[in-house]
Amino acid sequence: MKFGRRLLLVGSVVTLIAVSGGYTIRNSFKAEPLIGYVNNFPSEDNQWIATLEEVDNGLGFGQGMLYDEIHIHHPGEVIADHGENDRSAIFYANSMGRQSDERPQIQWIDSTHLLITYSPSRIEGGMPGKALKLYGDIHVSYLHAQ
Repeated sequence: MKFGRRLLLVGSVVTLIAVSGGYTIRNSFKAEPLIGYVNNFPSEDNQWIATLEEVDNGLGFGQGMLYDEIHIHHPGEVIADHGENDRSAIFYANSMGRQSDERPQIQWIDSTHLLITYSPSRIEGGMPGKALKLYGDIHVSYLHAQ
């Protein structure tokens, strides 16, 4: 009887170690986004920069996707994160894994007005996942490319 209890205890400990070890191993291989195309567009007064990035979510193995992201930040600030939850991202669209020259276009109308022109045909579902119209005191307008 004692042997059976010990065997059950050892089995439980081994299972716990295996499960927690598996969790640690899985989390150590977190997908990091891969930044491809990058272009910076400074505002007229050089107080802001609109950065266009083509981002691969880094998942790979048939799960990877390309995204167009536009961030607004001050000169010298680093874009800390990616994806629609990043606070500096004003535009985020799934480009269906297609790389092309048909990227969103960015134009500063003046130092507080930004115009973004994009092609709905490049975006999954035709609509961006995020398209803010106001970022601080910057007003953002959107046009569909012809």
